Amino acid sequence: IIAIDALNGKIVWKFNSLKKIDARGMTFWYNKKNPKDSCIFVPIRDVVFCINYKTGKKINNFGKYGFIKTGIVRSAPVIWKNNLVVATLDSLKIKGYSLLDGKLEWEIPIHPKEKNFSGGTPWGGISLDTNRNLLFVSTGNPRPALYGASRLGDNKNANSILAFDLINKKIKWSFQEVSHDLWDYDIASPPLLASININKKIIDIVIVMTKIGNTFAFVRDTGE
Repeated sequence: IIAIDALNGKIVWKFNSLKKIDARGMTFWYNKKNPKDSCIFVPIRDVVFCINYKTGKKINNFGKYGFIKTGIVRSAPVIWKNNLVVATLDSLKIKGYSLLDGKLEWEIPIHPKEKNFSGGTPWGGISLDTNRNLLFVSTGNPRPALYGASRLGDNKNANSILAFDLINKKIKWSFQEVSHDLWDYDIASPPLLASININKKIIDIVIVMTKIGNTFAFVRDTGE
């Protein structure tokens, strides 16, 4: 990870990882109580590092020596209230960790307990509506990918956009673009939050673009 001074183009600091950094983005957190400990949260395989944004050094009072073990995370975390929120690929859960010490505080499963497939992972991205306390998550295809005899049915919540109610720790609504996918049609883009004007009425929406070429717009509260 390299920090560059945008005014002169010079490298300010470097952070070297032993493992490949393949997550889709990182998250800046301004620590109001202790601004000098403001950091960048960076997912690297199955851990999330807290790196001081000015120095590039780990903030060691977060988790164990500046990182927490979360499980595999591919999309940038989000900050919700006093929690760092991640979506994990291996345990298939939304998890909330304390910003103060990195301890796990809660988790929400992405799929039903009775699911009969693997996959359906949240690798595309997550987005947060802080006013509604809603987390929007896009998911990939079920596995085995191109053969479905071992995973009969719709394979619920794969190839889907899901809205998580973070207050009540449950899924508020979901939409599945492709049921029982046999063509590797992940929803690969992160959910985009926007507001549109229809007949002089402002509607808050979440937009999802898909591998098939569809662009969906949903009312954030209801999934309509």
